[in-house]
Amino acid sequence: MQRIIHKLRHDTLFIVTTILVMVASVFGLVSWNSISWPTVLSLSALLGLVTLFQSLGFIDALADYFIQKAKTTRSLILAIFLLTFFSAMVVTNDVAILTFLPLTFALAKKSRCRLSK
Repeated sequence: MQRIIHKLRHDTLFIVTTILVMVASVFGLVSWNSISWPTVLSLSALLGLVTLFQSLGFIDALADYFIQKAKTTRSLILAIFLLTFFSAMVVTNDVAILTFLPLTFALAKKSRCRLSK
């Protein structure tokens, strides 16, 4: 817990965003009615489904398939980029991100690609 608090204190983006949210909540009109609860519930269900796929090993199997088909790291990155890009045209960006982020992390772990900090 101490490590998380230390990281949050030194994260500039988190601090600026928190300050902007506080300013918006003081000067803006915040209402529970402005939240689209069906959207929140459907995104939560999608998150649960992706977590279920991850726990069943489907995400790792898909990552293995991509690694097997890709000849180089560059082609692997291009494949995941194009898959995310074109799927974001069909579904919304947040659904594409929630769906393909675990796949990207599994690909990075299995192919030993270094994730930037």
